[in-house]
Amino acid sequence: MVGPPRLILAMKLWAARLGRDNDDIAVLVRRCDVRSVDEAAAILAECYEGEEDLKPVARAMVETALGRYDVRSARPPFTLAPMPPRG
Repeated sequence: MVGPPRLILAMKLWAARLGRDNDDIAVLVRRCDVRSVDEAAAILAECYEGEEDLKPVARAMVETALGRYDVRSARPPFTLAPMPPRG
């Protein structure tokens, strides 16, 4: 059984393991239609009932994920287009 994408994204943001969660976060921000670091932080706060803040490493991972992103862990690897800002 797998949890909803927003919950999985929150868990990945909470863990923010460099080299392990980067690709997952990049895919999940698109799946959850996240367009900014603030939106990602809001998902983390919602899922953890405000008890967890976005760590600096998670913030950097989201910033990178929002741009053009190469998913290297996939076989074959592929590139995600940048997320456009809202508006």
